[in-house]
Amino acid sequence: MPSCMPFYEVKFEVIAELGHGEVPFVTGTCASLGNMDPNCSIKLWTTPDTYPVWQSLPLALPLHQVVLYKYGVFSGGEFKRWENIKDDRILDMVTTATTVPLATTGDVIDVEQETDLIGNFNFSIDGEEIQEDTEPLGTSENSMDKQKIEKNKSMPFRRREGSVDAIRIPPQQPGMKFATRASVTGMRSETWKTESSISSYDGVVVVSFFLPVIVNQLDNGKWVVEWDYENLLSLHSSTMPLRVTRVGTVKGMNSLSPEDEEIITKALVPFDCVPVFLSKKLEKRFYNDFCKGILWPVFHHVVDVYGNLAMKFFGQLKDLWQCYTTVNRFFRDKIVEVYNEGDIIWIHGFHLLLLPSFLTRVLRVARIGIFLHTPFPSSEIFRTLPFRDDLLRGMLNADQIGFHLFEYSRHFLTCCRRILGLNEGMEGGRTKGTQMPHTSIYYNGRTVSIESIHAGIEPKIIQCCLESGVVDEKIKRLKNKFKGRFVFVGIDKVERLKGLPLKLIAYQKMLEQYPDLVSKVCLLQIGVSVHEREEDFEKTTNELKILCDVINKKFGTKELPAVIFASKDEEAFTLQERLPYLCLADCLVNTAVRDGLNRLPLEFTIAHTTHRPKSPGVVMLSEFTSCMRVLRGAVRINPWKLDEVYIAMSKVLEMQLETRLARHAKDEDFVINHTTSFWAYQVLKDLKSIQKSADRAIMSPVGLGLNFRVIGMEVGFSSLDNSLVMRTYRPAKHRAIFLDYGGTIMPEEKQKGIMHYAMTTKQVDNPQPSKELKSLLTHLCQDPRNIVFVVSGRERDSVFSGLSDIKGLGIAAEHGLYYKWPKPDRCILPQYRKHEQVRWEWEWETLVAIHDQSWKELAKTIMDIYVKRTHGTYVEEKGSAVLWQYRDADPEFGFLQSKELEDHLVSVLNPFSLEVLRGGGGNAGGYLEVRPQGVNKGAFVDAMLERMVDIDMAPDFVLVIGDEASDEAMFTGVAQFQNQMQATMPSLHCYTCTVGKKPTEAQAYLNDIDEVHELIRGLTKVSTSVTRNYSTSALPEMREHTYITEEQLRKYAAQNEAEKDEAKTEEIVAVNETIDHSKMNNSLGRSNSIITFMPVHRQTDAPKLTLSSTNVSGLLGSQPVSPIQTALTLQDFFFRSIEEEDEDDGLFF
Repeated sequence: MPSCMPFYEVKFEVIAELGHGEVPFVTGTCASLGNMDPNCSIKLWTTPDTYPVWQSLPLALPLHQVVLYKYGVFSGGEFKRWENIKDDRILDMVTTATTVPLATTGDVIDVEQETDLIGNFNFSIDGEEIQEDTEPLGTSENSMDKQKIEKNKSMPFRRREGSVDAIRIPPQQPGMKFATRASVTGMRSETWKTESSISSYDGVVVVSFFLPVIVNQLDNGKWVVEWDYENLLSLHSSTMPLRVTRVGTVKGMNSLSPEDEEIITKALVPFDCVPVFLSKKLEKRFYNDFCKGILWPVFHHVVDVYGNLAMKFFGQLKDLWQCYTTVNRFFRDKIVEVYNEGDIIWIHGFHLLLLPSFLTRVLRVARIGIFLHTPFPSSEIFRTLPFRDDLLRGMLNADQIGFHLFEYSRHFLTCCRRILGLNEGMEGGRTKGTQMPHTSIYYNGRTVSIESIHAGIEPKIIQCCLESGVVDEKIKRLKNKFKGRFVFVGIDKVERLKGLPLKLIAYQKMLEQYPDLVSKVCLLQIGVSVHEREEDFEKTTNELKILCDVINKKFGTKELPAVIFASKDEEAFTLQERLPYLCLADCLVNTAVRDGLNRLPLEFTIAHTTHRPKSPGVVMLSEFTSCMRVLRGAVRINPWKLDEVYIAMSKVLEMQLETRLARHAKDEDFVINHTTSFWAYQVLKDLKSIQKSADRAIMSPVGLGLNFRVIGMEVGFSSLDNSLVMRTYRPAKHRAIFLDYGGTIMPEEKQKGIMHYAMTTKQVDNPQPSKELKSLLTHLCQDPRNIVFVVSGRERDSVFSGLSDIKGLGIAAEHGLYYKWPKPDRCILPQYRKHEQVRWEWEWETLVAIHDQSWKELAKTIMDIYVKRTHGTYVEEKGSAVLWQYRDADPEFGFLQSKELEDHLVSVLNPFSLEVLRGGGGNAGGYLEVRPQGVNKGAFVDAMLERMVDIDMAPDFVLVIGDEASDEAMFTGVAQFQNQMQATMPSLHCYTCTVGKKPTEAQAYLNDIDEVHELIRGLTKVSTSVTRNYSTSALPEMREHTYITEEQLRKYAAQNEAEKDEAKTEEIVAVNETIDHSKMNNSLGRSNSIITFMPVHRQTDAPKLTLSSTNVSGLLGSQPVSPIQTALTLQDFFFRSIEEEDEDDGLFF
């Protein structure tokens, strides 16, 4: 158990009504109060609810020391003035400390605004006012500060009762312990002074499996709670005064009675901690068996395939996995209880990897971050876990994932690529993510930021401990014991991965090679117990004792042992216990073969900065530790190379003082500038900067169970409103409908491996559309107001073979490069054409001109070279395009080869009008495609819409449905068309729809292909209804399509009369005719018009309108007249031809 530390806590509170931009601060004669330096002082904070009360968070002050302190004011971030008091304020000496912060100092500052530009601080004690100009405390020689005081107005201070003299410190109860607060308070780094984006209005929920507290039950049955200051997460902040709530379990507290749980919960309230209680059995199976027995070895690159570990746990893996998910759900429930809207949730450790996934089910807009303090294994190791996918998805549901080193981040990114098929990139994508550029992963429409920043320590906490003198006696005793000898010190947990046997063997080899050093050196190895891995601890301890005995028998004596091994309990080996050994060490040696966060080398650096600045020691670190990447002055070793280790140890003995000072200065620079507070601030600032919309519909939940995930959507993205589509489809005069082929209107199985290769090489035929699909498309195309295209990326022969028998259907293949305009089967008069560019002959047209095709052989030749170099790749010729498929290759090697091939192709094919595109990705692999420039589905849609406008068929209804990435260009193109035409065509309605709920540029989605078919079926019903039954009230809407000449009317009336007897079903002749607009426009001022009579199957009992020579003659008369004079409107013609009794029944045409 930790022993009593020489500190107590005091929270400062002051009342002051300051001016705009002014902030009070407090400073004093100890390190935690800044040593009377305004630049190192503690800023106070307030809120709108508590103003004018300003306060600090609890500050650690030294015991057995009188502390002088003083208030001052910052304005605009710069020092402005001191309080004007005669004597400095005094904190009386405190000899004992409690486990919770003491009462505040009770200072009150009442501000009476002065009208003068210069005034005095008025401070009164017991109602007696004192007005006197004084110099700042401890700065009599500081003329600059004195001048600032003289130039600035002052404010009166008044102390209320219950100030420093009235502090009541209860006596320390038995069993109470106190330790130094490793916090952001007064112990923060001096170099971190910039204003942060984190304010007192922000809240953070810090989640870890163990709370940073120590709870004990006294002999009298009372529970005592104190901070575990050795815990990295026990930090507080005064410069960053967050509202912090901690959630976790209490170490050693399980299977408690409901009464004890309630007592502990209430006792943790002052510490802002919320406990999660687990049963003893559940905690053991979760923590010891699963986390430490299965996850911990894998995360440290240990795969015990045939050992006891695999046989012990993997046989019951299913039950252990269930325990892991259950505990994560317990944590979710507790977090939901304490969460406030806008809070940041910061999760720590590999124990809670599924927690982000569970939290997003209920807190979809919460900013969630997870930080791992262990290494992350390579993909080869991580893939040995049977639940690897679930763990990765659980982590990716967070908004930020943090690691101490980029090496760990790189392993995580590789696992995401190889297991989930995700690609990394610098922060970007279509969704809004973090504002600063970070490595990120685009996952389900969300940008997940990947953070790499190493945690630090609080240097001032060590400085205070050493300056207090409580460890001086032990340091002196140790130095006397090892006087005249160079001491190598190792402080490590006793487990296999720390490489302790390797350290001892290397030390032994050094003594063998340099026997003259036997009496001059000593290795002091401190072994810290590891209770959660008892078997590993016992086995490693026995090995170390055997090695120590061998070395001492050969090189040491009883008075002067060559190596000393001392065991220490982890809970009792606190900072106060460690510091004497760190100060003693001339060289700190670490030979871990795999290690996560280890802050001992950082503590060693600051200990030597404070205790022995003129003769610092050296840090010797394994290259497998995280600290090695940040401590540039450390001696780097590979513990597996024993010769390298012992040679490095011998060189350290001969290292010159100048070299040691230079190395120490490099290490000191990092430790001072990258403190715990700096680490926490950077991570939380980046996490806060992540933009998440308050619109819960944008973060859409998908999936069940552990496959649950939240997909980022664009604003307004929702399921397609079929009724709205139908309402705007019905009155539309010209409609353009573009349907993707595979995956949209026809099921498309994801082809993998050999099947995709077989289809590419024509060994297997492509699936053909069903009869039902053909029937739907046929009925949709029968409506002459519809221009329907099926757009596919397949070769034209493949698409044409399946859809060629559908009359009136437009076909586009190879992303629109080749297309056929819809067949003119419904047009009886092909000879009457106004626009010659409309080629009714049903031939393939090209979106862009295709000339020289010699580039294909050149491209295939280059690709063949890379096929030979890269296993699992092949060349696919796809009509006008040539693809290099690396879907079956190793993901990373295939991607690297594709980058090289891409550069090669771009340089060689530069003379041709081509483009090299990268596609695929995900689990389906990737490919490089070379195709004519300017060809994509979006360009095709643009061209077809423009063509309809040119032939006076500008669509007022556009529908586009797709399902894959290549269809996104269609969605974008339609959106641009709508923006361009909205001013001239206010009745234009455009709909873009994707199949499946996923990130997209489309406006809406349909869940599956069946819903697409249902939509088409609904459109065909509307078309049939509209075609069969028009009332006369609808005729005015068709006035711009109403002109027909006498000659044309007579001709087609006669033709209809002749064919009438032969018709099996009564149909009206369909006329698609244009008029001599050059003459008509001059006389009538009308736009180009087309009259359309549509063929329909009529009901036998419905009224009918038949064109005949009789009624035409009756309407036109017997004398021929000019087309202009005899031009009729369709409305006039119908009203003259229809009997009154037929009108109510509707008009069929």
